[in-house]
Amino acid sequence: MFFPWKACFVGFAIATILSPAQRVNAATFNFSYSQTFCGAAPGTLVCPANGVVGTGSFSFADGLTNISLASLTSFTFTDIIGTLSDRVTFTLANLGSFSATATAGSSPALNSLIFATTNVGSLTSTAGLQAFSVSSLAFQGGSLRSQGNTNSLNSAGQITNISYVPEPSSALGMLVVGASGALTLLRRRRLMSASK
Repeated sequence: MFFPWKACFVGFAIATILSPAQRVNAATFNFSYSQTFCGAAPGTLVCPANGVVGTGSFSFADGLTNISLASLTSFTFTDIIGTLSDRVTFTLANLGSFSATATAGSSPALNSLIFATTNVGSLTSTAGLQAFSVSSLAFQGGSLRSQGNTNSLNSAGQITNISYVPEPSSALGMLVVGASGALTLLRRRRLMSASK
């Protein structure tokens, strides 16, 4: 008689012995950008009273302590220029360079972060093209440059609210994958038995 729970048990056992390369988990760092300085050339684009803010994240294979552009599986950063209600979202495709280091362990901390994006068009013609870069995690280590039609805006700020988010160790995912393989194996055995 076929017992599904037996297949699941076997599947879990199979999944747990997969090589690390076959069951790599992803890890994510979330971060925010908070403006501490803003300068704008005379014109229609002015430094907003409520500043320039942004939120972002990047993901990579869990366990890495030196993270390069090639290591990233995803990246996103969205900035908002105050009262303009203007936002730009930068993705992995917009990264020109990236480097980060993190401590080892189950709950790593971000030690350093350096990256630069290419120019991305904003939602308003006033804000024009925008580019965001981070030179360090220190005060004013972040920088947003916005080049409008008639003037430019430069915002400097700090990367804050850094948090590490591990991908749940997918025991359930391993169980599903393993059980699927076990079910296939059991079906083959039944077919072979039936053909004898």
